[in-house]
Amino acid sequence: KKNPANKLINNLNQSKNVRVIYCRKARQLRVFDLARAVMDERNQSGSIQILNQLFADGKQPQQILGGLFWYWNNTSNAKNRGRLKKDLGLFIDTDARIKTGKVPAELALELLVVKLCR
Repeated sequence: KKNPANKLINNLNQSKNVRVIYCRKARQLRVFDLARAVMDERNQSGSIQILNQLFADGKQPQQILGGLFWYWNNTSNAKNRGRLKKDLGLFIDTDARIKTGKVPAELALELLVVKLCR
């Protein structure tokens, strides 16, 4: 940890033979990180990477879908009613696909993310 009071690190930093590298633990991704990447940035490839990491971290598909819907519902811009209806239909369709098992939940969410990023 970088700390001006740490004399050893300060001395090492001044040495020409030593290179000090500061590291920090990466923050674990959350569903709302995905929601921002999808809804605010429309970043398709970044959103898919976040989604896959959420799956790897053990997040459940319904939890991810719920978080995405909550964010969408609370941040949607009411100016484009056609877009709102389309997006709502995508959420309903994805929920039905997951609950009926017509497609694997991971695939259903990937499709939703891709469509919402358009």
